[in-house]
Amino acid sequence: MSVIRITKNTMKLAIIDFNRTIYDPETNGLVPGAFSMLQALSAVMPLVLVSKLEQGREEILNALRVDHLFKETVFTPAKSSALFMDIIGRHGGQPHTTYIIGDYFLEEITHGNNIGAKTIWLRRGKFAKHVPKRPGEQAWRIIEDLSEIEELVK
Repeated sequence: MSVIRITKNTMKLAIIDFNRTIYDPETNGLVPGAFSMLQALSAVMPLVLVSKLEQGREEILNALRVDHLFKETVFTPAKSSALFMDIIGRHGGQPHTTYIIGDYFLEEITHGNNIGAKTIWLRRGKFAKHVPKRPGEQAWRIIEDLSEIEELVK
Protein backbone atom coordinates (compact mmCIF):
# COMPACT_ATOMS: atom_id res chain seq x y z
CA MET A 1 0.00 0.00 0.00
CA SER A 2 1.38 3.43 -0.95
CA VAL A 3 1.74 6.15 1.63
CA ILE A 4 0.35 9.40 0.29
CA ARG A 5 0.56 12.49 2.47
CA ILE A 6 -2.18 14.95 1.57
CA THR A 7 -2.17 18.23 3.41
CA LYS A 8 -3.76 21.56 2.73
CA ASN A 9 -0.37 23.27 2.85
CA THR A 10 1.30 21.31 0.06
CA MET A 11 -1.36 20.20 -2.40
CA LYS A 12 -3.81 22.75 -3.77
CA LEU A 13 -6.04 20.93 -6.28
CA ALA A 14 -7.23 17.44 -7.23
CA ILE A 15 -8.42 16.59 -10.74
CA ILE A 16 -10.39 13.36 -10.65
CA ASP A 17 -11.54 11.13 -13.48
CA PHE A 18 -15.21 10.08 -13.46
CA ASN A 19 -15.79 6.77 -15.25
CA ARG A 20 -14.34 3.79 -13.36
CA THR A 21 -12.51 6.05 -10.91
CA ILE A 22 -15.48 7.28 -8.88
CA TYR A 23 -18.34 5.85 -10.98
CA ASP A 24 -18.70 2.13 -11.70
CA PRO A 25 -20.68 1.65 -14.95
CA GLU A 26 -21.19 -2.05 -14.19
CA THR A 27 -23.13 -1.31 -10.98
CA ASN A 28 -24.40 2.16 -11.98
CA GLY A 29 -23.15 3.43 -8.63
CA LEU A 30 -20.13 4.90 -6.93
CA VAL A 31 -16.92 2.90 -6.75
CA PRO A 32 -16.51 1.62 -3.17
CA GLY A 33 -15.00 4.35 -1.00
CA ALA A 34 -15.59 7.12 -3.53
CA PHE A 35 -18.00 9.21 -1.46
CA SER A 36 -15.81 9.16 1.65
CA MET A 37 -12.69 9.93 -0.38
CA LEU A 38 -14.40 12.86 -2.12
CA GLN A 39 -15.61 14.27 1.18
CA ALA A 40 -12.16 13.99 2.75
CA LEU A 41 -10.35 15.55 -0.21
CA SER A 42 -12.89 18.35 -0.67
CA ALA A 43 -12.29 19.39 2.94
CA VAL A 44 -8.65 20.22 2.18
CA MET A 45 -8.59 21.25 -1.50
CA PRO A 46 -10.84 22.07 -4.45
CA LEU A 47 -11.86 19.11 -6.61
CA VAL A 48 -12.39 19.15 -10.37
CA LEU A 49 -14.15 16.28 -12.10
CA VAL A 50 -13.06 15.41 -15.63
CA SER A 51 -15.10 13.09 -17.80
CA LYS A 52 -15.33 12.21 -21.44
CA LEU A 53 -18.28 13.93 -23.04
CA GLU A 54 -20.78 11.12 -23.43
CA GLN A 55 -24.54 11.24 -23.38
CA GLY A 56 -26.02 10.85 -19.91
CA ARG A 57 -22.87 11.37 -17.85
CA GLU A 58 -23.97 14.70 -16.38
CA GLU A 59 -27.30 13.17 -15.33
CA ILE A 60 -25.47 10.21 -13.75
CA LEU A 61 -23.24 12.59 -11.79
CA ASN A 62 -26.29 14.47 -10.50
CA ALA A 63 -28.06 11.23 -9.57
CA LEU A 64 -25.01 10.08 -7.57
CA ARG A 65 -25.36 13.23 -5.42
CA VAL A 66 -21.67 14.04 -5.41
CA ASP A 67 -21.71 16.97 -7.84
CA HIS A 68 -21.72 19.49 -4.95
CA LEU A 69 -18.28 18.26 -3.87
CA PHE A 70 -16.66 19.55 -7.06
CA LYS A 71 -15.70 23.18 -7.71
CA GLU A 72 -15.91 22.43 -11.42
CA THR A 73 -17.01 19.61 -13.70
CA VAL A 74 -15.51 19.28 -17.15
CA PHE A 75 -17.06 17.11 -19.84
CA THR A 76 -14.66 16.91 -22.77
CA PRO A 77 -14.38 15.03 -26.07
CA ALA A 78 -10.79 14.08 -25.18
CA LYS A 79 -8.45 14.41 -22.22
CA SER A 80 -5.10 16.07 -22.85
CA SER A 81 -2.15 17.68 -21.11
CA ALA A 82 -3.38 21.07 -22.37
CA LEU A 83 -6.81 20.47 -20.83
CA PHE A 84 -5.25 19.68 -17.45
CA MET A 85 -3.04 22.79 -17.63
CA ASP A 86 -6.08 24.91 -18.46
CA ILE A 87 -7.98 23.53 -15.46
CA ILE A 88 -5.02 24.10 -13.14
CA GLY A 89 -4.67 27.67 -14.43
CA ARG A 90 -8.36 28.43 -13.86
CA HIS A 91 -7.97 27.37 -10.24
CA GLY A 92 -4.78 29.35 -9.65
CA GLY A 93 -2.69 26.23 -9.17
CA GLN A 94 0.55 24.76 -10.37
CA PRO A 95 1.09 21.24 -11.72
CA HIS A 96 3.44 20.25 -8.88
CA THR A 97 0.71 21.06 -6.32
CA THR A 98 -2.01 19.17 -8.21
CA TYR A 99 -3.11 15.56 -7.91
CA ILE A 100 -4.52 13.85 -10.98
CA ILE A 101 -6.38 10.69 -10.01
CA GLY A 102 -7.59 8.15 -12.54
CA ASP A 103 -7.95 4.50 -13.43
CA TYR A 104 -6.42 4.56 -16.91
CA PHE A 105 -2.72 5.30 -17.10
CA LEU A 106 -2.83 5.93 -20.86
CA GLU A 107 -5.01 9.01 -20.28
CA GLU A 108 -5.09 10.69 -16.86
CA ILE A 109 -1.72 9.42 -15.66
CA THR A 110 0.24 10.04 -18.86
CA HIS A 111 -1.18 13.54 -19.35
CA GLY A 112 -0.66 14.35 -15.68
CA ASN A 113 2.94 13.20 -15.84
CA ASN A 114 3.50 15.26 -19.00
CA ILE A 115 2.73 18.45 -17.08
CA GLY A 116 4.49 17.53 -13.83
CA ALA A 117 1.44 16.79 -11.67
CA LYS A 118 1.37 14.19 -8.89
CA THR A 119 -0.47 11.28 -10.50
CA ILE A 120 -2.35 8.58 -8.63
CA TRP A 121 -3.41 5.49 -10.54
CA LEU A 122 -6.42 3.63 -9.12
CA ARG A 123 -5.46 0.15 -10.27
CA ARG A 124 -8.78 -1.67 -10.17
CA GLY A 125 -11.45 -2.86 -12.53
CA LYS A 126 -11.21 -2.94 -16.32
CA PHE A 127 -7.68 -1.51 -16.64
CA ALA A 128 -6.07 -3.07 -13.54
CA LYS A 129 -4.15 -5.69 -15.50
CA HIS A 130 -2.73 -3.24 -18.02
CA VAL A 131 0.96 -2.67 -17.46
CA PRO A 132 2.64 0.70 -18.01
CA LYS A 133 5.52 0.21 -20.44
CA ARG A 134 7.01 3.66 -20.92
CA PRO A 135 8.42 6.03 -18.26
CA GLY A 136 5.67 8.62 -18.85
CA GLU A 137 3.01 6.02 -18.04
CA GLN A 138 4.29 5.32 -14.52
CA ALA A 139 2.12 6.92 -11.84
CA TRP A 140 3.60 8.84 -8.93
CA ARG A 141 1.60 6.51 -6.66
CA ILE A 142 -0.52 3.41 -7.29
CA ILE A 143 -3.52 2.56 -5.13
CA GLU A 144 -5.98 -0.30 -5.31
CA ASP A 145 -8.71 1.21 -3.16
CA LEU A 146 -9.88 4.81 -2.79
CA SER A 147 -9.69 4.48 1.00
CA GLU A 148 -5.91 4.63 0.62
CA ILE A 149 -6.36 8.34 -0.10
CA GLU A 150 -9.11 8.94 2.44
CA GLU A 151 -7.12 7.49 5.34
CA LEU A 152 -4.33 9.97 4.78
CA VAL A 153 -6.37 13.16 5.01
CA LYS A 154 -7.86 12.40 8.44
